[in-house]
Amino acid sequence: MLGAYLSTSLIARGVDFWTAAILSGIGVAAFGGLVERFILRRLPGAELAQVLVTLGLSFMVADICLMVWTGDPIRIATPPALRGATSVAGLAFPTYRLAISLIAVVFAGGLWALLERTRLGAMIRAGVDDPSMARVVGIRVSKLFTIVFCLGAWLAGFAGVIGGPILSVYPGLDGEMLPLALVVVILGGSGSLLGSFVGSFIVGFLYNFGQAMFSRARVRRPVPADAHRARRAAARSLRTADGVKRVVLAAALVVLATVPLWVSGTFYVNIASQILLYAIFALA
Repeated sequence: MLGAYLSTSLIARGVDFWTAAILSGIGVAAFGGLVERFILRRLPGAELAQVLVTLGLSFMVADICLMVWTGDPIRIATPPALRGATSVAGLAFPTYRLAISLIAVVFAGGLWALLERTRLGAMIRAGVDDPSMARVVGIRVSKLFTIVFCLGAWLAGFAGVIGGPILSVYPGLDGEMLPLALVVVILGGSGSLLGSFVGSFIVGFLYNFGQAMFSRARVRRPVPADAHRARRAAARSLRTADGVKRVVLAAALVVLATVPLWVSGTFYVNIASQILLYAIFALA
């Protein structure tokens, strides 16, 4: 969210979209580096304290953004070269969304190559697996972690900017994206890039298809003459949607209770259980 807000100020001053995205990411990376260096580094091994501190910082950043950019949604214009639709296999897709998908795949491949095929990636993995031994062999683990934190902050800031033309920029945007990121990490497993990649696909499909297929019934806008009739129709539709939700919730509970009977292997039982638990949580 901070990166998206910074980009709106840069674009308003005449900076082009992609330059604003890169510069905003750098600004967020600098802020993330300061947070890691002066706050998180003082809380080694204290996961709960780190969560509380970063959550508090997110509230502070949100309030600062509200104070500086006000609470009105700000629309980021789509780059002119990526407007319109592109036909793929006879189907029309928004060009900008296809570009974002391509960027995400390129970044995912680049991160995988960085971690698995480079000396820096080997140092990062060594620092995560055994920091003490990594320090013995000459790896500056603290500096390395700061670099990694800055890289993650830059990616978050850049992603906030390129998501702006789709989502707009408004207070609370971080609160909507943070739970999805948390679910992705939980599903994929902490420290697993491939797992996070797969988890993001699962969450993305469930989130978007769920919104499209299981949203509350749409009711046409009433006119004064039949407003009462429309209200009754809306009430019936909501009762029907609630009934369907209860049925789906009960079915999810039954499936969750019988997971060990139709899934073999502890790992797959855990994954299936986590997916069902989050589905139940979403339905509730």
